[in-house]
Formats: sequence, structure tokens, C-alpha cells
Amino acid sequence: CNRTATPSVPHGAIAFGARTASWGISYGKPSAASANSSAMSACLEHGSDCQLATSYSNMCAALATVRAKAKFVTVQANTLGDAKTGAMKTCQAQLGGGCQLWVFTCAWDRN
Repeated sequence: CNRTATPSVPHGAIAFGARTASWGISYGKPSAASANSSAMSACLEHGSDCQLATSYSNMCAALATVRAKAKFVTVQANTLGDAKTGAMKTCQAQLGGGCQLWVFTCAWDRN
């Protein structure tokens, strides 16, 4: 029985603590569970209010926040530039002024 291995799709995740502005990212992970766990662990090293902000595979993601409101948005896109632009546009539309691009990454690589 000859089985062909399914090519691995890279997974990534962003965890964020809106009150403390703590964050953690992961990329290049073999599964969503692995990416989520890694991002949460990294975030929890810096703050206790971390939550999984977004999880994705074979995409890029960006998180923008309004720290004064302790709120954030995330956007996924095919390119890092589109994710960053989308996060800022979505933040301004949903949360108003004061948006800051806080963290961004692609599933296959940090940059």
C-alpha cells in the first residue's frame, strides 16, 4: 500500500491581550492546534489577559488595536501588505480613531 503524504500547509496564529497589549505569534506550524498553542504561550509570557485573536493557514494576518478602548480587530489576506492595510481600515471603520497596527505575520514566515 503506497500512500502519498499530503503536503503540509503552514498554520499561524496571533494571540492578544487587549488590556495589557501583550501579544504572541506563531507561524510555520503543522496544525491549527499547534499554532494556537504556540501563540497563546508566547502571549501569556507578557500578560494574563491573552486570547486567541486569529488562526489561519496559508494566509497572512494583521491585528490593529485602539489601546485606549482595549479593543482590536484582525484581518486575514493573501499578502502581508493587504492584511496590514485591511486591519487599519477595519479598525478605523469599527473602532474609530486611535488605531495602531500592532502585530502581523504570515503562516509561512514571520515576514
